[in-house]
Amino acid sequence: MLVRLTDRDGKSVAVLEEYSGRDEAGWERERVDLSRFAGRTLFLGFHAQTDDRRLTTFKVDRVMLTQ
Repeated sequence: MLVRLTDRDGKSVAVLEEYSGRDEAGWERERVDLSRFAGRTLFLGFHAQTDDRRLTTFKVDRVMLTQ
């Protein structure tokens, strides 16, 4: 799963984090500094791709943006 910022046209600005189905540590708390993007209008997206070979599940909980 990619955690990605895109602009208004859908163009990728940055990939903030990347996770694979092999990460089985359970719930993790993550913090990402977005200050370098201050003043811009961007969209935060969570993009996952799976296939039929191996069942993969990603869960996202409590997403917060703070100053």
